Amino acid sequence: MFHSWFARFTFSRAHSPRAPSRERAPERLGGEALLAWCQRVTNGYHGVKVNDFTKSWRSGLALNALLHCYRPDLTGDYENLDFSETMNGRKANVKKALAVARAMGISDIPDENDILTPDSKTIRLLLERLRRVLEGTTDLPTPTSCSDHRISQLYHISEAEKKASFAYINSIFEQLQRSQQANEINKIKEQREADSAVDYSGVKEHDSGHRLQGTNGKVVILTALNLLNCCSHLRSVEKEICV
Repeated sequence: MFHSWFARFTFSRAHSPRAPSRERAPERLGGEALLAWCQRVTNGYHGVKVNDFTKSWRSGLALNALLHCYRPDLTGDYENLDFSETMNGRKANVKKALAVARAMGISDIPDENDILTPDSKTIRLLLERLRRVLEGTTDLPTPTSCSDHRISQLYHISEAEKKASFAYINSIFEQLQRSQQANEINKIKEQREADSAVDYSGVKEHDSGHRLQGTNGKVVILTALNLLNCCSHLRSVEKEICV
């Protein structure tokens, strides 16, 4: 059980001058934002002050503190980290934290340079994965749904409200699809009615054997025949005048 192995390390943590004393793992708070969670669980750790998803993590101390808060059996004593703020010290701290995360089964571990030269997106995704594993939850967002989770946090949307919103959007989309299909069917009906209204009984195929296909071709033929009839009529009128 989680609390059984956690209790075995309570004494060593209580006597560490750089780590806070806790009798049990932090309580899980529903709806807590990611940054707020990081701040809460790392509170009291020496050298750690989490204000963002960039500079606050580059020393490796915050990442190790977060892991140590839940899994001191894997991280060892927090006070054994490097607090010198040198590049070599930061690199050693980050490597240790990533090694612990890998040992916990976290997939897609980022490169240490993404932590040393902080990349906000990479750090967010890593923290989301860590949170799910450390808290042992299944309802927190997976890395592929972090955007949806951050939007829900931003607008304080509950899971029930989010599901209801998705259901409403899907119903609207289905209505639009049905409406579009109905419009297309009506257009086809109107086109067929227009085609059936044209009389092609007097139209003959071209002598050369080529055929004009479709409504537009037949309309052109009818127009040409009408012009020929008009010309013939004009010639007959002209002859009568001359006579």
